[in-house]
Amino acid sequence: MRGDYVSRFGDSWTGGLHRLLTDGAVFTNAAYPSIYTWTCAGHATISTGTHPAVHGMVQNLWWDRRLGRSVGCVEDPESPLVSYGAPAKGGASAHRLLASSEGAGPSWRSGSTRASTRG
Repeated sequence: MRGDYVSRFGDSWTGGLHRLLTDGAVFTNAAYPSIYTWTCAGHATISTGTHPAVHGMVQNLWWDRRLGRSVGCVEDPESPLVSYGAPAKGGASAHRLLASSEGAGPSWRSGSTRASTRG
């Protein structure tokens, strides 16, 4: 989200963003030490507060030696996509993310290498 959206639209927010704005910390001149990056690596850096060397998301795609092919950062055939029409192909999850984020919680690993919560 663009930084100016807080001042531009903040008065109309009523849910989670409003709560973050009123009960959280607001930094009007914040910067995170990061250079030009890929989408996946940037999102992982912001959501975990760590750098790619820690969270493991170095690009959007990389070569997986074990699989012998290129893989996407959120590619996960065990986590099917939800579709509102024709069945969606593939799957996605944060199972390759090595650092926790607020959304995943501090105990998401719990002895597993997968971040998703499957019953």
